Amino acid sequence: MSVLAKPKSTFRPRMIRLVSAAGLGALTVLAGALPMDAAAQNAGDFLAGRHADMQKDSEAAALFYQRALAQDPNDPYLLRRAFVLLAADGKFDKAVP
Repeated sequence: MSVLAKPKSTFRPRMIRLVSAAGLGALTVLAGALPMDAAAQNAGDFLAGRHADMQKDSEAAALFYQRALAQDPNDPYLLRRAFVLLAADGKFDKAVP
């Protein structure tokens, strides 16, 4: 790599993935057009977390899994994925309840 070459930035692709995952979560609300019960909101957060996880966006995935855990704190899948993703990002204080 030459001294004058700029390193490739990962900000834009990460931001696009984060916005994409956030958009999936926002679809569950749709500007308040439909009243959402807790189960529907939890499903939206879970699906947004899965999408972000599949896109390898651990920060967004952990955020959505944590939101889903707020509704269902004993779900073993959510607990495991949130722990793994937070620990991988070095956020050990948030990884352990």
